[in-house]
Amino acid sequence: MSGADASGLVIRRLTEQDLPGAAGLVSGRLERLRSSAAWPLDAPIPASQVARGALSAYLADGEKAAWVALHAGRVRAVLAASFDHIGPEDPRSTYMPPTLASAPATTCCAATAADAVAAFPMLLGQVTAEARRREIDRVSVQVSSGDWAAGAVWRSLGLVPDVMMAAAPVVSVVTKVPSRPGPARVVVRTATPGDVEALTDLALEEHAFHALRTATGTRPDQRRETSRAIAQEAVTRPGQAARQLVACETDAAGPVVGCLDVEVLSTPPDSSARFTFPARYGYVGLTAVTERSRGRGVGAALVQEALLWLDEAQIDVAVLHHVIDNPLSLQFWSARGFAPVTELLTARV
Repeated sequence: MSGADASGLVIRRLTEQDLPGAAGLVSGRLERLRSSAAWPLDAPIPASQVARGALSAYLADGEKAAWVALHAGRVRAVLAASFDHIGPEDPRSTYMPPTLASAPATTCCAATAADAVAAFPMLLGQVTAEARRREIDRVSVQVSSGDWAAGAVWRSLGLVPDVMMAAAPVVSVVTKVPSRPGPARVVVRTATPGDVEALTDLALEEHAFHALRTATGTRPDQRRETSRAIAQEAVTRPGQAARQLVACETDAAGPVVGCLDVEVLSTPPDSSARFTFPARYGYVGLTAVTERSRGRGVGAALVQEALLWLDEAQIDVAVLHHVIDNPLSLQFWSARGFAPVTELLTARV
């Protein structure tokens, strides 16, 4: 599909012919991300090659599509999205809505702020139309925290903050974990197979909170078997690469009142993530404290143990996602030095 408006922009699906121009925009975005990173990065493959590879996936995968805006035959903006239907047995259903069209920040860019203002509304229209055709009712666009122009345009089009990716230097986080009044004793230990049901209960409580009290759009009726399978996998992973932590009251055999999953991730050399994060970084996954124990230092104890483990593993950067309209998590992670990297902005269609 293609068309032009009064600005002279032509909107059409990405083609092989458009790849060089679109890859040039994405390559420029990657280089800007690298230059603004707060830590040393090693991107062994040129940005132009990574950009072309990332965009080529949208030509070959039937669950993906991309559109470009051209003026006088030159690509001025690009927007690429993946289209997903996520069943209740899929582990992603615990943190993603049942249907979603999502556009990553690296393949959502414009040559100038003026191009973003002119092109993004029309490009979003194409993604929205495709989402409706596929019976998908939510569209999300990821925006880099420093890209104020894109963020302003997407907000003006009705997209609202949904999920934030945040990061911090590990050493900084270890020193920033504040001390808070807590119960007489909180013991943090590595989870064992005997903790699977307790981990499942904590996960389901956390998922229900987000489904019912935030705008994430996740299922309120989470499938217990799915969360149990995730917990079972978490307690059997190699200890050098990941730890599933639990917090117990009184002693190590006491009731499990909280959990935190932390792992070391590696980014492939040809990944666009190499322009934002080091080749190896820590990822803090599901962090949950049962409601009756919140505000008593359980979460702080879990984070302290996780970050100390990452520090001992010589990991420099910790990354996580949290829901923006959950004021408890926003305050909790901000107080520990985690700063925005990207925001996911979402709208119903």
